[in-house]
Amino acid sequence: MTDLVEGFEINTDLLLTEEEQLTFSGRRSKFTHKQVLTNNKCLEMTGVLPKLIEWRDEDRQGRKRSGPAPYVSDRAILVAMLLLAREHAPLNETAIAEVLHQRLTDESREYLGLPYALPPIRDNRGGTAEKNWQNHAHNGLQRILEPIDPHPDTKGTRRKLLNNSEREAIFSARDLNTMRRRKERLDWFSQAFIQMTFTMQPRRLRRLQRVANVSVDQTPVPVYTKKGTRKHPETGEYLERKVKEIDAAWYKKGDDWIWGYAANFAVSTANEGGKPANFPITIRAFTLSVPTVDIAGEAVKLGKQLIDAGHLAGRFAVDRGYSSNSTVHDYHRPITALGYKHVFDFDKDEVGKKAGGQKGTIYVEGAHLCPGTPEELVNLTIDANNLEYDEPTYRRLIDERAEYEVRYKEAGTRPGTLKYMCPALGKQARIECPLREIHPEASKKVKPYVLKRNLPKRLDKICTQHSVTIEENDDTVKSKQEFRYGSREWATNYEADRNMVEGMNGFIKAENKEALASAARRSAFGLAAQQVLVTMLIVSANMRKLQSFLKDEIRAAKMKIDMMIEKRRLRLRDHPEKGWGRYKRKWGPPRAEISVPGRDSPLQIVPLKT
Repeated sequence: MTDLVEGFEINTDLLLTEEEQLTFSGRRSKFTHKQVLTNNKCLEMTGVLPKLIEWRDEDRQGRKRSGPAPYVSDRAILVAMLLLAREHAPLNETAIAEVLHQRLTDESREYLGLPYALPPIRDNRGGTAEKNWQNHAHNGLQRILEPIDPHPDTKGTRRKLLNNSEREAIFSARDLNTMRRRKERLDWFSQAFIQMTFTMQPRRLRRLQRVANVSVDQTPVPVYTKKGTRKHPETGEYLERKVKEIDAAWYKKGDDWIWGYAANFAVSTANEGGKPANFPITIRAFTLSVPTVDIAGEAVKLGKQLIDAGHLAGRFAVDRGYSSNSTVHDYHRPITALGYKHVFDFDKDEVGKKAGGQKGTIYVEGAHLCPGTPEELVNLTIDANNLEYDEPTYRRLIDERAEYEVRYKEAGTRPGTLKYMCPALGKQARIECPLREIHPEASKKVKPYVLKRNLPKRLDKICTQHSVTIEENDDTVKSKQEFRYGSREWATNYEADRNMVEGMNGFIKAENKEALASAARRSAFGLAAQQVLVTMLIVSANMRKLQSFLKDEIRAAKMKIDMMIEKRRLRLRDHPEKGWGRYKRKWGPPRAEISVPGRDSPLQIVPLKT
């Protein structure tokens, strides 16, 4: 049968039925039961399920839970989220509901305790099955978020636009203790999943990462709503504007401003700077925070999470946003107390001679120098920033300036003190000075010589005593780091570590994979919901990194075996370099018979049977 519709002749027998139209979707393929079991195994390894029960009991303060048991369990919701994350599908309540409703096998439904049909929610009687599953998925996700949401006061307003006074009323009524406790739980939740991805690695790879060498960075996490607060350009006061995501803030990325949150990542780096890592580069710790708020505190949290997980402290590389814009007590001392070794860059106003010199030393870029150090070496980095040196010259002069550093002798008698001695003293003297006698057993090689015009007018203790005690104060702690600033070793480690964290940021933002920069893939409101969803994306990215690393290992091993086989096939005499010579004796043409003296007839040549 044919029919004419809007000028087109079509075959109505091929039209989709209403039921087929309702189920016409891009993602309706079923997950295998093996996939469900694998993701449930990952979930069990995190230990999150019993923790959720513990936190709910703690919040109820001894009161019994009221109401019937939920139809959709925490396990079912979290397994569905892991399945969607590994599929690189959008993470939202609708997608979770589709998984629970239509994308699981009968065996998986029974395993997760899911019914085949759900009763309608009270305010949705008579709704469709899809709507019922969406409502139950929403309730299930909210049950998970409830004990870990630092901002429960916005739960009833997250779908509304709030003006300035409404937002201020919510902020002023918040309980800081509740916020702190819930945020601790939320960070524990995220770290449990991330640590699971590390535990999934083969033991040989985990052992290589016992020492936590990490690089820390922030990256924006945009939210679905783009409308944020706005300030008056002259007075700085907030203009009247309605906002939905009230706990978000503006994140400046280059020339762009992004309304959302900030993801704080600690990314693993190679054990030896500048060399390829022999394990997968993954995100090792993560928190979500408000942009520009307590950046140093979030970095310290990341470092502590790794120590609490049993790792030993290694390198801790950061950019100038952490080292230069944070106070010593907020960032440098806490990271040092955890045992990490600082690796960072200086801002332009932090190089050259600065406060921190003691007993006559000059303090330059984290090092105590001899007071007779030439001025051109003291101002070396300042001149390099003004493009007066090329890189090889700058690195060579940094090595020359290192000869003027005072020599470490031993720890001081008081905590936080160290003993140093003049670099021109003793057998190991590195320079020569008119104020010091050359030790008879000192090396005879040519050394830098301190000119008299560079000597201080008033000699301090570093020039008159055998050794001096120097205190590690705020000035020295803020500038101290693992490698000599500006040296080749520093440049190799710092550049490699920063490249790894930047590479991981780009990896998790791949549009066809996790797409962290796409707010539409994470359409949920509130910091807690966003952190849970980003956690699932990190799990997917880390597992993708591990799979890629293992595949590369297999490919490299196969290539090595193929080369060995090919080498064996190549005969030694055919080898172009190591083979035997190609000399062969020359012979005449073949003959069928030979005339032999004393014989009447020639000798017949018969080939030997072989």
